[in-house]
Amino acid sequence: MNFSGVKEIEAPVSVAWQSLNNPALLKDCINGCTRFEEKAPTEYDVEMNAGIGPIKAKFRGEVKFRDIQPPTSYQIHASAQGLAGIGSGSGEISVSLEAIDDQRCRLVYQAQSQVGGKIAQLGSRLVEGVANRMIDDFFKKFSALHAADKNA
Repeated sequence: MNFSGVKEIEAPVSVAWQSLNNPALLKDCINGCTRFEEKAPTEYDVEMNAGIGPIKAKFRGEVKFRDIQPPTSYQIHASAQGLAGIGSGSGEISVSLEAIDDQRCRLVYQAQSQVGGKIAQLGSRLVEGVANRMIDDFFKKFSALHAADKNA
């Protein structure tokens, strides 16, 4: 599955970059994420609960940041295994930031993901719908945090 998008962030590039590299903030912005802990400077152990159609499961995995070009871009590699044999998922995400003006930036992302096991048997439309909802929810929370900072 491939996903891409452009989101406007109400923050300068430097602030958005700091947020995108803040594990606690990332954990808060990912629905169902219960753990996002550093195990090395650019590697994190993650846990999350997710529902995909009739399947509700806990996933454990890791997130690795690569090709880091502060403050404008990086690559993310993520992989997770569902507990109780539910399946697995992995993906690569390219993220870049571009200044719009002194107070706003544009975040551009491109992602490729794969799923396996029982999750893959649910069908690509269902899985893509869940993935798109998770992406939208992430950006709503991420944007709300920056709007709140601006109003504080």
